[in-house]
Amino acid sequence: MNFKAARCTACGATIQVPADRATARCMICGEEVNVQAAIQAHRNPVATPALPHARDVLQVALEFIDSGNYQEADAQLTRVLEHEPTNGAVWMCKALIADGPDQVNSYAVKALGYGFAASELKPAMAQRFQDRAVALIGVSEGAGSDLDVERDSASGYIDEAHRQPFVAGVHCDFAYRFLTLAFELLSVSYELAPSADTGEGLTLMETLVNHMPAAGRAIDSPEGYPYEAKAWFHYTLPALYELRQRISREFPGAEMAAPLTPQNTAAGADNVVLARMVVGLVGFAVTFMLGLVRREEIGICVLIGIVGAVLAAVFVPASKLPRL
Repeated sequence: MNFKAARCTACGATIQVPADRATARCMICGEEVNVQAAIQAHRNPVATPALPHARDVLQVALEFIDSGNYQEADAQLTRVLEHEPTNGAVWMCKALIADGPDQVNSYAVKALGYGFAASELKPAMAQRFQDRAVALIGVSEGAGSDLDVERDSASGYIDEAHRQPFVAGVHCDFAYRFLTLAFELLSVSYELAPSADTGEGLTLMETLVNHMPAAGRAIDSPEGYPYEAKAWFHYTLPALYELRQRISREFPGAEMAAPLTPQNTAAGADNVVLARMVVGLVGFAVTFMLGLVRREEIGICVLIGIVGAVLAAVFVPASKLPRL
């Protein structure tokens, strides 16, 4: 079957239609369209009708966002932008569901430039940005499938980075990327509707970062540390500190944790490594003694102790480590 690019004459969406049929059904709006008319509309964009009820389509997109279905939401938003490329509300929704920190910032700037600052949707959108950020760092349940997967991925990478301080690698890189994305979401939320609640989100984020493996060394190490970790400490962390200071000025009564600095983070990371060394020693002592109880040869006892030390140091969760 030969398919050709076409434009739905009912909703204006770009679709594919079978060229050998008289009519076809639009996969976006479900309306039946004349195939030749739809193909001609695609070839001659000037003749394409305006999208009817763009506000209704935007509402549908918001419903998909609130249910966690970002893929369908993006399809609806793209549909509106084909006809209204300067729709600030749509660009702000695109920022909300973006999968990268740079996109969040870029789309939000576009939205504000297209007049979203005066939109009645600002308070509700600010809350959506904050909700996604908080869910992203793994401290609340997501609203739906896409958000659940996203949250679980972020939590998984962060947990792996916590659990394996000597093999941070890709886990550390992805963990910092998710944290940077969460920060950008919180920043946009505060720009739309300044609130002391944003400070709570920053505190949650800082608590995670303060226990990341060898985090502080990412500042000075020219090699061996992933890009996202370096970007966090060189660019995102200063921006986070500035936002914290702004919240403190605008909401003097807001309670937040002590400011997170690279020096504090480095010390915190060293403490984590030290704590794992202590846990490893305990693991060695316990398993070595078990070997003696079983009356094994001393060499076998030492080998058992080393295995116990490695297992204890690597696999004990960060939340169970002693505070040093």
